[in-house]
Amino acid sequence: MKKITFIIGSIGALVILLHISACETSDLSSTYDDGTCDYSDCQTSEPYEGLLHLSLTRNAENPNVPICIFRGKFENNDLIYTDTARVSVFSVFLPTDTYYTATAEYRTGVKKIIAIDGDEIRVSQYTICDSTCWNITEPTLDLRLK
Repeated sequence: MKKITFIIGSIGALVILLHISACETSDLSSTYDDGTCDYSDCQTSEPYEGLLHLSLTRNAENPNVPICIFRGKFENNDLIYTDTARVSVFSVFLPTDTYYTATAEYRTGVKKIIAIDGDEIRVSQYTICDSTCWNITEPTLDLRLK
């Protein structure tokens, strides 16, 4: 009777082991490209720079808009870029995974108005079959007059 119990227990353990092994094999094989993977939107190189877009107001009083870009929060005063925009959307390549604050200076009559906004150029990764793909989020800061 002990011999039969041992054999049945051994067979049960073997069945469980084979079942677990089959699951692991199918999981591993699904990570390889079998020809059904769509890589059309897959950027395989990690981006280290991205665009920061500034949405600006241009009008008769402000045809040229002075802009400043700061690394981090405005209060940190870490100025990294200045220019004068002559377009409604101004874009600058900057390092990724960094928070930026931008300012735009406007005149209305004798008043000076400074618009401020900030965001981060973010990078994330995801997997398609056997490839690591990279996604970059390039923010648009709203520095328009209201």
